Amino acid sequence: MTGNGLDKICHLSYDSMITCCWKKGDAMKLRRVRAEEETVLRQLMQYYFYDFSAYNDADVLPNGRYGEYPDLERYWEPGSGHHPYFIETNDGLAGFALVSVEDNRGAPLHVMSEFFVMRKYRSHGIGSAAACSLFDAYPGRWIVTQIKRNVPAQSFWRKVIAGYTGNQYTEHEEPNKIVQSFTASSLSITEGADSSDST
Repeated sequence: MTGNGLDKICHLSYDSMITCCWKKGDAMKLRRVRAEEETVLRQLMQYYFYDFSAYNDADVLPNGRYGEYPDLERYWEPGSGHHPYFIETNDGLAGFALVSVEDNRGAPLHVMSEFFVMRKYRSHGIGSAAACSLFDAYPGRWIVTQIKRNVPAQSFWRKVIAGYTGNQYTEHEEPNKIVQSFTASSLSITEGADSSDST
């Protein structure tokens, strides 16, 4: 238990499902996206692209949609190191997360490639719980990046990562992006930032 309001219990079960429960009765679930659900994920990404257009100035195509996410199909290739998840609540789909595992001098480097929580579910701690659950599920070195124009995302990730690591992380700037680096431990049960988070 912690004093930050989440007081969650997390576990990774055999059916590739991560469940986090709060005392208040809410539940957040991370479920691996099946290959046959690729179309659902692509549709959900349209809302992500819409939100992100405020920071990258993207326009819709003549068909009224944003472009497609490149090489998304690789997330279902065995041994590719790519892991797609739906973020779900008791009400249904709330967002998604894409995690990539890269080789870093013989050691795995985990990358939060994409992360999205729909607006209805923000400011309730769902995003922070999902992020911390993924960190716990994939122990080791992590990097999380945000483009420089996306100040709300920077605030969210700094708060989540600081809470998860006890401020044991580094941050640096690269051209057009901010990068946080840290180590996640499977032995730590971490509640991350509190339920007033923006995501």
